[in-house]
Amino acid sequence: MIGRDDSINPGSGTISDALMQMLKDGQDELNEKLAARMAAGAKEYGELAFLDRDTIEEVMEEVADVINWGTFLYLKMYMVRQAYKALQENAPLDEHAESPRSDMLQLALIPPVSMLHHTVTRELQMCIPEGLDNYEMYRRHYKYLGQHPGCYVILDNGMFESGEYMGDFDLLQFAKDYKVDEIVMPDVRGRSEDTLEAQRHFMRIFHQAYGMTPPSKTPNLMSVIQGYDVMAAKEHVMKVADSWAVEMVRGRCGKVVFGLPRRMSEDTNRDARVDLIEFIVSNFGVMFPIHLLGLSRANPREVQYVGKEYGSYVRGVDTSAPFVWTSQNKHLDAGDIADREGNYFGLHASRFPGPLLKHNIETLEGWCRGE
Repeated sequence: MIGRDDSINPGSGTISDALMQMLKDGQDELNEKLAARMAAGAKEYGELAFLDRDTIEEVMEEVADVINWGTFLYLKMYMVRQAYKALQENAPLDEHAESPRSDMLQLALIPPVSMLHHTVTRELQMCIPEGLDNYEMYRRHYKYLGQHPGCYVILDNGMFESGEYMGDFDLLQFAKDYKVDEIVMPDVRGRSEDTLEAQRHFMRIFHQAYGMTPPSKTPNLMSVIQGYDVMAAKEHVMKVADSWAVEMVRGRCGKVVFGLPRRMSEDTNRDARVDLIEFIVSNFGVMFPIHLLGLSRANPREVQYVGKEYGSYVRGVDTSAPFVWTSQNKHLDAGDIADREGNYFGLHASRFPGPLLKHNIETLEGWCRGE
């Protein structure tokens, strides 16, 4: 278990440091390849075979090839440099759907189908694949919100409800059908490397799906941060930040949002998400929006602290908590813990008495304001 003092030194964890290490690793790899090619050439042609060749003609042909290759390499490096500058200056290269930002956490409610009317007036929305799969009313509701200019709709990847993320093609089809503003990319609980690999695969399909779409119509993407402990999660953050420079310059996707899952504070330590927020803010400021995926059952009032201390950095939180607590006749601020029961999205409206639900929603809204 990692405590609050076991953080990576921000001074040694910047993008510049990571790039310098990447350059060193690249030079080491190049040296290994040069030695291997030298050995292979000597074995196939003989160690002194180059003395018998027409050196002038061969060199001229090689120089022409090198010039062409160097031109292409320069153009690729130019693109990476421009993206890197944009990251450092917090200047997006293209206009995309703007992720909601204010001085307080915004609350995205995840209600059962019978309570969907509680989301209509909210800007930040979280759409769950399980609801789309099983309920016609849910599909109609988010079809409407996806076309509403006052709503910013995030499409979840289904990991929390089913234990595994839905297929890339199905997720992207939902994104297009419901005109969402942001997609939660695939993730694997507690495993950062598997999550990175799943997101790399998703990005290949994403570029195919949106290749001909104007940048302004391309969804933003949420990268869920995973790791078996806080240190691993911080390393995951740095890898995502470094790799995103290339994606930005290509203009085929919008901003990347760091999504911090509630399980992080439940599986590691109760302050894990706060540790990670502090790390992200100290390294990147407002460059990457931050989103809390769910209300931590290990530390429900974590949202209250984040709202007070980091309200201008953390975009929002999505949760079913007010409805879950109400369905079990519990007050959110009483210290009790509740979790979803089976068939949550199909629960009848009678399970949610108005005064208690109103109290629980208002309690959570107060926590989002840091109150």
